Amino acid sequence: MGQDFLLVERPRIIGVSWSKPFNRERFFCGQYAPVHDKESQKVFGFNVTHLKLVPPEKAGDKRLTHLDAKAFEALWDNRDTLPPEWRELIPPQCDFFQCYLYGTKFINECGGEHVLYLRWAKNYEDPSRAYAWHWGLTPIAYDWGCRFPVLAF
Repeated sequence: MGQDFLLVERPRIIGVSWSKPFNRERFFCGQYAPVHDKESQKVFGFNVTHLKLVPPEKAGDKRLTHLDAKAFEALWDNRDTLPPEWRELIPPQCDFFQCYLYGTKFINECGGEHVLYLRWAKNYEDPSRAYAWHWGLTPIAYDWGCRFPVLAF
C-alpha cells in the first residue's frame, strides 16, 4: 500500500550578524553614509522563502519589515538561495529584474538618498552563464522605467 507525500520546500534560513557593521568598503568604497531603519536592525535571520516582493506603492506599509544593508550582505553571500522564480519576473520593457532593499538608505554628499538593489541580468563577467545576480546602489526615485518591487517580509 503506497503513501501520499506532500513535498514541502525546505526552509532556506539566512542569518544576519550584527557583530560587525555593514562593510561599505566591500561594496562601494564607503562614500555613502548609511541610515538604518530601526525595525530592520531587529532582524537576525530570515527564511528566504518568506520574503515578499512588494509593489513600490505599498512599500510604506508599516506592517512590513524592510531588509537593510546587513540583510543585503547576507543575501549577496547566499545568492544561490534566492528563489529561482524571481528570475522569470523580467518585465517585457526591460532586459533585467531587480528588487530594492529599503531598510538602509545611503546618503551621498549632496543629501541624495540611495538604496541597494539585487538584479538578475545578463552576465558579462562569465560568458558561460547567460544571466547572473548583480547588485547596485540607485537613487530612490529612479525606477529604470519599470515597476520593480521592494524586498520585505
